[in-house]
Amino acid sequence: MSVESRSSGIFIVYAKKIYRLVRTIIFAFAILLRKSHRRHALKWLSSMRPGYLLHKPSPWIAFDAIDYLNAQSLEGRKVFEYGSGGSTLYWITRGAECVSVEHDAIWHKKLKSRLSGITDVDYRLISPTPLKSSDAPGGGPDDPGSYITSNKNYLGHSFRSYVSQIDEFPPCHFDLVMVDGRARPSCIRHAMSRLKPGGMLVVDNSDRPTYQRALNSLRSYSRVSFRGVVPQLVGWGQTDIFIKDH
Repeated sequence: MSVESRSSGIFIVYAKKIYRLVRTIIFAFAILLRKSHRRHALKWLSSMRPGYLLHKPSPWIAFDAIDYLNAQSLEGRKVFEYGSGGSTLYWITRGAECVSVEHDAIWHKKLKSRLSGITDVDYRLISPTPLKSSDAPGGGPDDPGSYITSNKNYLGHSFRSYVSQIDEFPPCHFDLVMVDGRARPSCIRHAMSRLKPGGMLVVDNSDRPTYQRALNSLRSYSRVSFRGVVPQLVGWGQTDIFIKDH
């Protein structure tokens, strides 16, 4: 590699770091300018440290949604989550029983070491499977019956087995279901029958157009929306909590 190439590479690296720093500073000011979110400023800055969600521990959802969950009694509650991480540790520290489904083998191995000796969690690795031509979905990622994701890393793969893990449990079994993993429209559809009346369905990134078709099936649920500051995110996010009517 020539001296010019090395210099160019170093410049690009530092330029990216400066760009991220400037974005972070600008967004910090944006938080301070919004009175309703100002109280999250210090927590947000703290969350930018590596490993924050696991050390806290905390779900990776809007701070206002976390505050909402903090106000709920979770002791002895049954929780099912699509997507694992800080949320898995959060449910356990709150006294809940948790079934957690993860698709990523590397992340599963890392978190599993943190869960060693904990009996209140059923932690499952369910990887996507290659789609056969005969099983190709008729719809796109917004179709709850497709079991696919819009993530380009998993094109040509099905999350049917991953999504269907919740079907192993009786109807109206869980007090809370968290949807923060892959193939979320499909997860939402399967979660509905397994959620108890009065139970909470937590859907992260609920403003994404891909999820609207599935969310329309929750019109009979009470809906609480939280749009604002999110841990480790330089930008606004949205988390919605749907409460199943009795």
